[in-house]
Amino acid sequence: MSEQKPLKAYEVRDDGEGYCCIIFATNSATARREGASELGIDWEGVESCRRAPHLDQYAPGPVSPMTLIEHGWWFECSHCGRRVSDDMAEELEDDGLNPDDFVPRPAGDRGIYCSANCECADYMEKRGREEAEDALREVFEAKVGGYTDDI
Repeated sequence: MSEQKPLKAYEVRDDGEGYCCIIFATNSATARREGASELGIDWEGVESCRRAPHLDQYAPGPVSPMTLIEHGWWFECSHCGRRVSDDMAEELEDDGLNPDDFVPRPAGDRGIYCSANCECADYMEKRGREEAEDALREVFEAKVGGYTDDI
């Protein structure tokens, strides 16, 4: 029986917008193909597919945004869209904001919030939508009847 090759980290970057992702694969061709798929582009749309050995320890993934920020990446806040990066404090000061008010927080496995305020605001918006959907179901059931969630 053959031994399975270890997964290695690859940084796959698109050719257009500068988006990239980390793919764990046994070889660069597989990483390029899977990375292109994740980025929504084809093989030729991949600008680069490079080994990222410093991220091998996170196989099979995903690598948290907080970890990637420590390695020079940046993300958009899952709520307000603000750029979240290692040098975010400088940008905040340039905008006249207090950097102490902006401490990045994880938003699931792949997202990030720029602050606790954005995390709370996002939660409240989601909660409001859920309550509105529940109220709509109740109204529909009262007016029409026979509502099911099987649609």
